[in-house]
Amino acid sequence: MNPRSKGRSQGLVVDENWIDLERLKTWMQCCDSEHGQTCKGFLGKAESQPLDSLLLIDVHRECLVEAPFTTRYFALSYVWGKDTGQKVLETRLDNVAQRPSRNDQGRNASPKLIEAMGAIYAHAYCTIVAAGGNDSHHGLRGIGTDSQPRSLPQHKLHFPAHNLDCLVQRNVSASERSSFWNKRGWTFQEKLMSRRCLIFAHDSVLWRCQRSIWREDMTADPDGYSRPELNQFAHAIFKSYAWPNLHQWDRSVVTYNGRNLSFESDRLAAIQGIEWALRKSFPGGFCYGLPEFFFDAALLWQPLEPVTRRLGDFGKGEGYLPSWSWAGWHGFLDGRMSHFGRDFVRTVEQGLAGRTTSTTISPLVEWWQVDQQGGRRGIGNEYAAWRDNLSETSEGLSPGWIIHFDHKEKKPHFTHPAANPATFWWPVPINAGTIDPQASKLPPHLIFKSARAFFVVDERLPNLYNCKCMAVSLRDSEGCWAGMLRLNMPQTATIPVGQTVELVAISKGYASNDADETIYLEEWSHTKRPRNGPLYEFVNVLWVRREEDWVLREALGRLEKGVWERQSSELMSFKLR
Repeated sequence: MNPRSKGRSQGLVVDENWIDLERLKTWMQCCDSEHGQTCKGFLGKAESQPLDSLLLIDVHRECLVEAPFTTRYFALSYVWGKDTGQKVLETRLDNVAQRPSRNDQGRNASPKLIEAMGAIYAHAYCTIVAAGGNDSHHGLRGIGTDSQPRSLPQHKLHFPAHNLDCLVQRNVSASERSSFWNKRGWTFQEKLMSRRCLIFAHDSVLWRCQRSIWREDMTADPDGYSRPELNQFAHAIFKSYAWPNLHQWDRSVVTYNGRNLSFESDRLAAIQGIEWALRKSFPGGFCYGLPEFFFDAALLWQPLEPVTRRLGDFGKGEGYLPSWSWAGWHGFLDGRMSHFGRDFVRTVEQGLAGRTTSTTISPLVEWWQVDQQGGRRGIGNEYAAWRDNLSETSEGLSPGWIIHFDHKEKKPHFTHPAANPATFWWPVPINAGTIDPQASKLPPHLIFKSARAFFVVDERLPNLYNCKCMAVSLRDSEGCWAGMLRLNMPQTATIPVGQTVELVAISKGYASNDADETIYLEEWSHTKRPRNGPLYEFVNVLWVRREEDWVLREALGRLEKGVWERQSSELMSFKLR
């Protein structure tokens, strides 16, 4: 085997106590010279610079300096832990208006600075990640000067017959993933938005950029050994898209929501930098964590395992996190949730299919966000309107869109130069992101008109792959099978057979009976699910709990359309929080 062949490297013996800083410099230099703009991300884009200047630490003069946002700087990502360092810092900088750091007590920082946090890391020349230890006292070990030595013993296997030594390598990526730093909420967007990182974890150091991962105990591109480039989806690389990539939002939320914060009311603030980066491609922006353009689809989020309610630090007042948003619940979410809103995607990068489900959803209600003084605003939720306005001719297409016909496919597809290499089943907004400032000013209170009905919990349903929540069938007042609910309880819990639940319709949908939807719909293989016809039609419903004159989400499910229409009421007004 040729060690210089594509994808192969040689092991390197490293100093057990001290990191070779010159080697780290070669990583940066190689990335600068070989990766071009790929690893410089948002740099140079005026629209991606939310601040005119930054307060930086001049490490040579050992003082704070105000510098233009375009200045080349290093960012630092770490956890504070429970020390009192921030209080000392604030005391010494009591005359400085803009604080130079962020921690879980960063709630006092200005809203503009919080919103810009993602951009600050995205524009950094490189982010130094201190993922070792559980607080800021641990520091960076093994870097010389005043740092403590590290402890990185290497284990060798000697094969005398071949005069060969083999190094047993540590899984440094696993060390990062298991670190306290990787479990904190604020550090998620710092990691995702940083274009290049030097990651110090468990006494080792790792380089990660948009195209490569390099480690100190293995030769790689800077040493003349070619390595394969990173896969975006396998390594959580954040890219800027011109079109509303719902899957990218989905992956971010699913990964983020299981992380911990000292103050749960910071849940949305700690991901605001990612929303800032997505804003140009998502019309309407985000309403308490849900993209308004796909509001119906985003409301269909489901827990992967039982989640706990977040009430925030201020009860039902300021900082309240709504039951209808994932942000109102702590725990891991089901990554399949975005597939129901991605039927416009034909292919994405690297020839990957847009989705693998035939399920299509459509609106049933109009959503309004309101306050107690009577102010209100409509939620955009325009996704289905773009699908319904599809034209199979080139006439009436928005500028840049091109229609294509393939004799192997039964319908045309569309491309746009700003969205290459993705292809679509119909046009969608391109670089059309807008933000309604009222969305964040109004409380998370929704009003809408819809139908409701009461059903009864029946037997347990088989769970979807990797899902740890209980799924149950529902029956109507006559004992007929009606649909399903995914309950917020473990599979091992006692089935609440016979419990009556109040359900409210929020959208409708269908799936092809010729497709295999067993990985998306729990009820798909149920013997009593209707199969007479080309489509299985259903209504998406919330199981709601009453609290004064409000309703709150308890669970989400689907009711077979015919059963729902026979048993549901006339339209009623609901207030959801």
